[in-house]
Amino acid sequence: MADSDQSIVWQAIDDHREVVASIALGETPIAFRGQFKGRDGDGFAFQPHLLPEEFTAATVEVGLKATFSFGANRSAIEFEAEVHSIEKNSEAGVVARFGAPDEIKVTQRRAHFRAPANGDSVANLAVHKIPAHWVLRDRPKPSMQLRVELVDVSLGGMCLHILPHRLGPDAVAMGDRLRIGIVHKDEEAVLDGNIIYRSDAREDGSVRVGVEFRKSANSIESRRALTLLNQIIAAIQRRNIRKGLAASA
Repeated sequence: MADSDQSIVWQAIDDHREVVASIALGETPIAFRGQFKGRDGDGFAFQPHLLPEEFTAATVEVGLKATFSFGANRSAIEFEAEVHSIEKNSEAGVVARFGAPDEIKVTQRRAHFRAPANGDSVANLAVHKIPAHWVLRDRPKPSMQLRVELVDVSLGGMCLHILPHRLGPDAVAMGDRLRIGIVHKDEEAVLDGNIIYRSDAREDGSVRVGVEFRKSANSIESRRALTLLNQIIAAIQRRNIRKGLAASA
């Protein structure tokens, strides 16, 4: 672990940064938002905005670790820390105390090439906001679907415009989980994503969100999704090249 990476994390904790945290109880990942509350001995304090029901004192007994992620210096920062205690009181709400940050990873946000789609996608998207515990293969209700436009896509994530709809921009926030169904040339795949960036609302009421695909096991479904993403990115590139040639003719 580089000292510079450690200093970035401590600086974020000292600055009381808002971050996305996630825990894994069994095979179910649970993501939620919160804010660092400063250093606490060798570790730090963290206050969730809304504590999931699964995150209770019982989880501390098994030495549960949480993963924290945030952006800094055009990079994605991620680290793990072990839960030491969870405290509840009427004034501060819930405050969780963690040990020292560990396993710090710094990833350049542009680690994957992004193919600009600019709303003119070569694939059909069906994007639903789903709870943290949702089983991805289950089809969500129509009322959970978001109206979206694809801005760009890479093997690591995508950028979307969330447009006004019955479930609109006001319903999405940092840390929310999305089920992303993609259809391209009669091939279909489902991706699991988390919102890691959300812009302010534009004049038309839409917002721009950055979605990071969750890492999944080396399964047939995950390999199918990766293959389909590669095909979509290649198709977008070919289309953009044709548009560029036509414009210069």
